[in-house]
Amino acid sequence: MPAFTAIEDVPLVVRHARKFPAQVRQELGLPSGVKLAVLIHGGHKAELRVTEDFLPAGWVCVACNGGQPLCADAPLPANFRLAPAEVYTPDLVAACDCVIGKIGYGIVSEVLAHGRPLVFVRRDFFNEEPFLRKVLELHSGAVEMKRRDFLAGHWGPYLQRACSLTVRYNQPTNGAEVVAARLEQVARGDTATAPKANPMARLRDTVVFGYLMATSKHGRVDVPDWYVNGADPNRRLGSLKNLADVLASTPGFSLDPLLKDWRVVEGDSRQLPHMPDTLAFLQLLRQLDSPQAEDQQRGSSGGGDSGTAGCAAAADGSGDDG
Repeated sequence: MPAFTAIEDVPLVVRHARKFPAQVRQELGLPSGVKLAVLIHGGHKAELRVTEDFLPAGWVCVACNGGQPLCADAPLPANFRLAPAEVYTPDLVAACDCVIGKIGYGIVSEVLAHGRPLVFVRRDFFNEEPFLRKVLELHSGAVEMKRRDFLAGHWGPYLQRACSLTVRYNQPTNGAEVVAARLEQVARGDTATAPKANPMARLRDTVVFGYLMATSKHGRVDVPDWYVNGADPNRRLGSLKNLADVLASTPGFSLDPLLKDWRVVEGDSRQLPHMPDTLAFLQLLRQLDSPQAEDQQRGSSGGGDSGTAGCAAAADGSGDDG
């Protein structure tokens, strides 16, 4: 976000399981071979009335709802269990075959760290979801369940699909330790070990902040892999890494078609050819207005403006205004 002038990427900050999966399953009294689903239902205002046929044969579901019944006037069927309010969720996640719930940072980090798939129901007006969902997709960690199927109890096909996934998250999960060590460095005034500022960080996160504000109007737009991975995009773009050389050898090439809807208000616009990730993201953001442009074109009798809203971009470089 623009308010934060220094942004440092750290590994996943996540709670880890304290018990072995076999111990958790034994405490739940689950026989060998029974599949376990964990339902994270906290935060939902509506009650959920479940019946035994919500689950396929051979499945048991532990519901985490802050210790409160899923439905006040309906007891849980035999293949459902209610977790106590003080349950440590990562223990259940590590012991289960899949998790059912909404997308949020906490549960996404836990399923990735423990290698468990998530069956999720889409959340409306939740700006974090596109990014968290993209992380799950990159690591084969999620199956979307339609809301009507969730409420009607047609869980079987989604659970079976989730069990066929192999969650592949091989990144470090010691983000809490890294953050604690970094805070200690700051408290001691140790600037020698501080990471060098990334000149792209301010532009990147400012543009992403604008993306978040626009998604509620235009629906879902895919998030670039490089941003979700939290890496330097220039190291991941292959042949686009040398885009500046390609442009320099292309007679008559101009960035004007791409930048016609953008005004550089900070930095040197001449640096843009050296920022392939920024060019790709600007192109993506131009598409946010495409539904609006189509509506205006259909409603107009002649030519004219495409309807694309004026925007501003920043290019970190020499500091000259473009």
